[in-house]
Amino acid sequence: MQTNEVKGATWTNYVFLFASYAIPTPYLQLFLKARGLPLSRIGLLLGILELAGIGGPIILGHLADRRSAYRLLLFAGLLVSITALIPLQLTTALPMFVVCIAIMGFSYRAAMPLLDSLLGRIFPEPSRQYGGLRVAGSVSFTVVSLGLQPCGAISGDSSVSILAAFGAATALAAMAVWLIPPASVVQVGDDYGKPGETSNGLDARFWAVIGIIFLGRFGLGAYYSFFSLYLHDNFGLSNIGLLWAVGSLNEIPVVFFSGALIAKLGVRVLLVISLAAISLRLGMFIFAPSFLVVALAQLLHAVTFGTFHTASVA
Repeated sequence: MQTNEVKGATWTNYVFLFASYAIPTPYLQLFLKARGLPLSRIGLLLGILELAGIGGPIILGHLADRRSAYRLLLFAGLLVSITALIPLQLTTALPMFVVCIAIMGFSYRAAMPLLDSLLGRIFPEPSRQYGGLRVAGSVSFTVVSLGLQPCGAISGDSSVSILAAFGAATALAAMAVWLIPPASVVQVGDDYGKPGETSNGLDARFWAVIGIIFLGRFGLGAYYSFFSLYLHDNFGLSNIGLLWAVGSLNEIPVVFFSGALIAKLGVRVLLVISLAAISLRLGMFIFAPSFLVVALAQLLHAVTFGTFHTASVA
C-alpha cells in the first residue's frame, strides 16, 4: 500500500474513532442521569470507567505488541464497548452498571492508544507526522459535536438516542480499522529499534513523564466527568455539544502544527505550558463560575489538551 493510501486510511480511522468519542465524552454523564442514577452514583461509575481505562491500554497494548494484533484488538475493543452499554438500557441494577461500565472503560479507553501505536509502527517519523494525522480526529469531534443535537440525532434527556448514536458511530469506527495495513506491511522507521539500544525504555525518565501526565489528567478529571451535567444543571443548556465543540475547535491548529511546536520549543516547555493552562482553566471555573467565564475557559483547551496530548505522545 502506498504512503498516501496509508495516510488516507489513518485519517479515516481518526475521523470515525473521534466521531464515536463525540458521543460518550459529553453524553455518557447524561445517559446515566437519564437512566435514573443520582449524581453520587454517576460519579462512582465514571470513576470506575477511568480506573478500568488504565488497565485496558496496558493489557491490550501489551498483547498487541507481542502478537502484532493492533487491528484485531482495536476492532474487538470497539465492538465490546457497544455491547457493554446495551444492558444498561434494560436494567437499573447498580451491580450491572458497575460491571458494564468497567468493561466499557477497559475496552474503549484502549482504542486511541492502540490506533496511536499502530500509527507509530507504520510511519517512518511518527512523532513528526502524528499531529498532521491526529488533527482529523479533532475536526471530526468538532463537527459531530456541533451537528448531533441540531439535526435531532440525539437528546441529552433520551438514553435510547445516546445509545443508538454511540452504537452506530462506534460500529463505523470498528469497520474502518481494516483499511489500515498491518504493522508488518510497512517498514518501521528509525524511531524504533535503533541498534545498540539495550534499555526497554521504562527508566526513571519514563516514569517521571507518566507521573506528569497523571497529574495533568487528574487535575482535569472532574471537568471530563461532570462538565456536561454542570452545563445542564447550572445553566439549563440542552445543546451541550456546542461548548464541547468550542474546545475541540481550538485544539485543531495546535494539534496540526504540533510537530513544529515540539521541534521549536521542546516537549518539556510544552508540558509546562500545558500544566499552567490546566491550573488557570480550573481556577476560572472555581473563582468566576459564570457562563461567560466557562465559555472563555474552553478556549484554553488548545493547550490543556492540544499541546498536552501531543507532547505526551511525543
